[in-house]
Amino acid sequence: MIAAFAMNCGIFVWPLALLAAAIIVLSARAAHILLAAARRTEDRATPWLDGILFCGAFSALLGILGQAVIIYHSFEQVRSAGIHVPFPAATAIAETFAATIFGLVNLSVAAPIWFGMRAYSRNIGLRRAGASARFRERADVQPATAPHDPASGA
Repeated sequence: MIAAFAMNCGIFVWPLALLAAAIIVLSARAAHILLAAARRTEDRATPWLDGILFCGAFSALLGILGQAVIIYHSFEQVRSAGIHVPFPAATAIAETFAATIFGLVNLSVAAPIWFGMRAYSRNIGLRRAGASARFRERADVQPATAPHDPASGA
């Protein structure tokens, strides 16, 4: 079944599979960076997170382009065979959706991963900002040395 699905994608199966692998690799790398981010002060995960969404969106566009190309080639085959029965034409059109489905599946996997990791990244940033604000408040309330005021005469 997977082999038939891959055949229906035509030449677009390899770029779509490569983008699916890129989504997996970028997601794993971003998860690793985010889990270690609580110990660091800099935010290094944002480029990885944006790469996940880019690969998902590019997969969807490539799938739609694949469908358009495969529809064209399917109609060329139907026209050259001289088939006037609607069933082969309908089958050809149904098979062209494989590339679009593959691209949209990539996007539907990448988008929730991106959304979840982005929310987690913001949560880490808010916790970090809240901790530094509380630290600054404590430092302002309890100064290390009292300032000397020459106008008081003391």
